[in-house]
Amino acid sequence: MDDVVPIPEILATRPVVGSPEDGLSAIADFASEFQCAPACQSFSGIRVFENFLTRQEADSILQDIEKAPFTKAQSGKLKQHYGPKVNFNKKKMNASRFQGLPAYAWLIEDRFRKLAHAESEGHAATDQLEFERALKVFETTDLFVLRYFKNESSNLDFHLDDTFAYGELILDLSLESDSVLTFLDQNQESPRCIRIPLPARSIVAIFGKARFDWEHAILEYDVEGQRTSVTSRTLHQDLHESPDGRRILDIARRSRTLA
Repeated sequence: MDDVVPIPEILATRPVVGSPEDGLSAIADFASEFQCAPACQSFSGIRVFENFLTRQEADSILQDIEKAPFTKAQSGKLKQHYGPKVNFNKKKMNASRFQGLPAYAWLIEDRFRKLAHAESEGHAATDQLEFERALKVFETTDLFVLRYFKNESSNLDFHLDDTFAYGELILDLSLESDSVLTFLDQNQESPRCIRIPLPARSIVAIFGKARFDWEHAILEYDVEGQRTSVTSRTLHQDLHESPDGRRILDIARRSRTLA
């Protein structure tokens, strides 16, 4: 992640989208049926699939998650990580302790690919070609599980995901409770925000402008009860032919055959 981005004043408390105190155009809502933010045409690069999992499938993944220990993370969260260790400052990766991905990683990827292909037929979104290109080269090599707690004031700071280690497309699965993913662009005279609802058992894909130009966060007031998220990333294409890159791909692919 890059340095922490401070929360702008308009997001100090949970906003009401489109209310006068929000400055009308400063905060825009996301229309899942159109996969865009109608009030902010410059924002693109999001696909949201609601009811991505059945309740039984979600419960099964949660049971698998519980089999592994959590460690403490920043901002009142717990985490599990399956993937190579990355030194973001030195731009180095260490795959020596990477032992593969849990079986549910492949359920998530395969289900997403199937749904994305089914819904892409006749899709008129202006970013559709970007989405299809990013999905074509996506192959899960890194899985990050985060657990948020309302009573711990859990949150995820505004950030851009690393572009050295990870490729373009990022998938984020929401479990247990609803939340909101907030995107922020502070490169204008006044900050602009997009609020994307994340119902429980939904998955969001981030690519294109949303991936590279807008910071994103889970704000404290958007965590209700307990929330578990599963983030799937792919190895950056430039690293595929490096020694560590080949090792990472081999281990990930081998764990798929064993799933």
